[in-house]
Amino acid sequence: MGALTLVPLSMGVDFTGTLSGAGLAVEVTVAVGAILAIVAFQAVAQERVNAARRENEAKSQFLATMSHELRTPLTSIIAYAEELAFSAEEGGRERDLHDANVIVEASQHLLGLISELMDFSKIQEGKFEIEARTFQFAKLIDKVSAVARPLAARNGNAFSIECCTKLEEIDTDEARLRQCLLNLISNASKFTHDGTIRLRISDEWRADHRGLLFEVSDTGIGIEKEQMERIFERFRQADETVTRRYGGTGLGLSIVREIAARLGGDVSVKSEVGVGSCFSLWVLTDLRRIEREVMEPQTQLKTNKERAAA
Repeated sequence: MGALTLVPLSMGVDFTGTLSGAGLAVEVTVAVGAILAIVAFQAVAQERVNAARRENEAKSQFLATMSHELRTPLTSIIAYAEELAFSAEEGGRERDLHDANVIVEASQHLLGLISELMDFSKIQEGKFEIEARTFQFAKLIDKVSAVARPLAARNGNAFSIECCTKLEEIDTDEARLRQCLLNLISNASKFTHDGTIRLRISDEWRADHRGLLFEVSDTGIGIEKEQMERIFERFRQADETVTRRYGGTGLGLSIVREIAARLGGDVSVKSEVGVGSCFSLWVLTDLRRIEREVMEPQTQLKTNKERAAA
């Protein structure tokens, strides 16, 4: 394409040999056509992005609605089955007690899957919230232990907790932290038979911030080295055959990673096939204070800009 040079008329420059009127018209037409083509391409691309976003939002909304609709009756089934189990145990009816416990266990497993889908839909919609508060750390460990021991015992596993911190209080989202720990312990229990599962808790400082390191180790089947990179991806497990054999949505670990990040930390894994795995979860112990330190400079900067604009 030829170059068009514009010169002030007052300079009296001779335009002989410069672009002719017809040539200029062609150049302008081509340029306008190119611009219109780019605009059209961008419009089509943006529409596809918007369509994909609407589709994802519709899927997330569908998951949230269906999860809620399934969760309500399922909770009633669990409560009724627990009443049947209690009555059978009181009456010494072992067969009825076994059948009722099967219903409870299967229903609780399904409820766990539904909860994962609900969390996933909240993450997709940007409605996944963290509510930090200060609470007694010992009470959290008691709650985790009460649920973890029967989880581990289902496959004949021994469960132990080794607490190496003297921390009394922690400021974070208790429910979400407990969810992460139970998810990791549940995974360890699922992939370990007649083995050992241990939760070790210790203090660990990172970048001048105090945190707690939770290490969930097991003596289970382990994970192939090349597969460890993808186990935190959504709807993925270490091996596709694992889903068929052990079940699960493949969302649990991705949700743990999401929660860990929002708690100011992270999650990682070390594993050896046939030996076992160790998942490490690190979270801040004073989440709200760190959040204030991050937000206050931003708020001050915004205030300064508003004053300057005024």
